[in-house]
Amino acid sequence: MLRPLLPTHSGRPYADVLADLSRRVAIRNYLEIGVSTGSLLSRITCAHAIGVDPAFDLRANVTMNKSHVSLYQMKSDDFFKTFDRTALRPGHVDMAMIDGLHLAEFALKDFYNTERLCAPGSTIVIHDCLPLNPLMAMRETTLIPELSARTPFANWWTGDVWKLIPILKHYRPDLDVVLADAAPTGLVFVRKLDPASTVLEKNYGRIIDEHIAIPNEIEQLQRLCADLTILPVEQVVDDLAVSFRPQGETPSFWRRWRR
Repeated sequence: MLRPLLPTHSGRPYADVLADLSRRVAIRNYLEIGVSTGSLLSRITCAHAIGVDPAFDLRANVTMNKSHVSLYQMKSDDFFKTFDRTALRPGHVDMAMIDGLHLAEFALKDFYNTERLCAPGSTIVIHDCLPLNPLMAMRETTLIPELSARTPFANWWTGDVWKLIPILKHYRPDLDVVLADAAPTGLVFVRKLDPASTVLEKNYGRIIDEHIAIPNEIEQLQRLCADLTILPVEQVVDDLAVSFRPQGETPSFWRRWRR
């Protein structure tokens, strides 16, 4: 059996957490990259939901608890290039979920493109950044079904999205990044956003060279895990719900958690 790198995350399942948060705050516009079956999107409460996926496989009613839903069946890169700029503009998105292709180079693009549509008090949530073992963090998925078959994590795949944590820490120290123990593979909440920032895009090639090429080896993941403070997701969500202000400044509790 493959030994876990991190203890199993003990917080509620991430979909329960985000559904609960959306009910407790006034989300006007919600963006989800990587909708797939719609299991999360269907549970989000908001005025307008925007979903992006290159191949929808909807198995849930994504219109529930929403006044308006816009679905874009295309790659996220194409969406950000072609969306109606009169409908989506800086400050438009209150909360976003990034759960697209689980490769760091794509997740990084999704992050800086999404940030352009946010306000400083908006929240970007990133899924699958806290893998439990190095197998599920592999970039290549071919061998995962066979190698994981006799483990508690059969067919789990987070890819190397975990690399966004050191990338943001190094290149965007101005951001507030909080890690939470939501099951099964954690959630990363990012605030104090700057829609005008071009740091990540301008340095994309350098970031690729420095971070994306880092192998998904046990030593790399152990080094990352040693530096992490993973907080109880209920505490994060409770504080965020109390002070959720998309158009306002980052609340003081968030600054308190910065490392």
